[in-house]
Amino acid sequence: MMEMVEAARIIDQATNSSLIILDELGRGTSTEDGFAIAYSILEYICKKIKCITLFATHYKELCKIKKKFPQIHNKTLEIKKWNEEIIFHYKIIDGISEGSFGIHVAKLAGLEESIITRAKTILSHLKKQKLTEFPQDNLKDISINKQESKNSRIIDEIKKLDLDNLSPKDSLDLLYTIKKNYLENK
Repeated sequence: MMEMVEAARIIDQATNSSLIILDELGRGTSTEDGFAIAYSILEYICKKIKCITLFATHYKELCKIKKKFPQIHNKTLEIKKWNEEIIFHYKIIDGISEGSFGIHVAKLAGLEESIITRAKTILSHLKKQKLTEFPQDNLKDISINKQESKNSRIIDEIKKLDLDNLSPKDSLDLLYTIKKNYLENK
């Protein structure tokens, strides 16, 4: 509700000399409703208000509105794909995003590997067809994956260490900490 109240206030008070900044408009509702609201508001701004607007969205389809309003310039952040990794350059370039990177970002944020794997499976099914049934879940594997995920986090922490700059005492303290964390999370 608050998002729509704020959007209404922005639309009511904006003039052609305003700068409107809207971020992820329509995120608090269903995908269809959110898209419809975002499209309608952007269309209204283009037709009626005609001011400079920065409009961030995850609705990739919304970028097609450029065909109707040539004054719109689609921009995205530059990324590079390397092996199976995505490198964010934080550089604004012309165009639209090559895809969604939510699962990759979830992995970077440390979400459990079993959840990441499951999300990839569901996404694969979504891309093939409209999802009416969820793909089979292998629940028995989750406890194994959970332990593997914890182990991989420990390994990742070890890989980050600068061993040449650790004193013997710091090394021993670190080893005790790693062991303690491992046993607590077992």
